[in-house]
Amino acid sequence: MKELKDRIKFVRTSKNLSQDEFGRIINLSRSQIAGYETGAKNVTDRAINDICREFKINEEWLRNGEGEMEAKMTSDEEFAFLVGAFAAEGNDFKKRIIKAMLEIENKDDWELIASVVERLAK
Repeated sequence: MKELKDRIKFVRTSKNLSQDEFGRIINLSRSQIAGYETGAKNVTDRAINDICREFKINEEWLRNGEGEMEAKMTSDEEFAFLVGAFAAEGNDFKKRIIKAMLEIENKDDWELIASVVERLAK
């Protein structure tokens, strides 16, 4: 994809979002997104920053088409992103489990949990 407009559309469609849904996430109107995707409107720095932040996109890729599309996150950033996504999911059962795990202080209990999780992940 040679042009910014194409990369913006690719990000949106790869997330299976309509222009309206994509715009709502980054606080822009559907018509603004359509303008970006057709090249009729200049993409603002704020829009680029918001797209990169909300969708974990590599800014260099979005602006210039260089590098990987997905931004590389530190383990702390990835953890924060996953916790945010988890909280937004609204599953009370999962939230109770995580809350209970956060209250565990015994090292042996943590080792038991780690072994169970490793088995379940196989």
